[in-house]
Amino acid sequence: MQRLSNRRMLAYSAEHFLEDYNRGEVEVVTGTVQHLAAGDEWNNEGPIYMLGFEGGNWLWLCGQWLFDSSIVEKHLLDWFDQHPEDAWPDMVQVERLPVTGMVISVSGTPRTPIVASKLVAHKDLYYLRESHRFAGALASLEEDLKQAFYAGRQDL
Repeated sequence: MQRLSNRRMLAYSAEHFLEDYNRGEVEVVTGTVQHLAAGDEWNNEGPIYMLGFEGGNWLWLCGQWLFDSSIVEKHLLDWFDQHPEDAWPDMVQVERLPVTGMVISVSGTPRTPIVASKLVAHKDLYYLRESHRFAGALASLEEDLKQAFYAGRQDL
């Protein structure tokens, strides 16, 4: 894959932030987490989680913002501190911008911790920004991530 220059990435980001701004929409993802996969963190980008919902709907979450109390509700941050590193609450709501994937808030009512049943190796991860929705299955998650990554790059 061709590497993009920093200037091109900034232009791409600015174009998509402007699209989010002009739309004036926030996408709300709400549901019960049925599957959880964790990504093998690289560099210092923060935790990587892939939450699987009913119907093969997945949500990629990645970044240091997962530790930010202005984005993640305080009771969830406390919950994360009391549970294994690769666990996620079962009931969640994520508010995000649909084009850039920037996450505005994470809330939820944790009842049962969902422990990651899969660790995706660094070599099989594709960066999908802060958040990204994609279709897939636990058994084919690595290939589904690859397809989501390349499908999102068609407009470059």
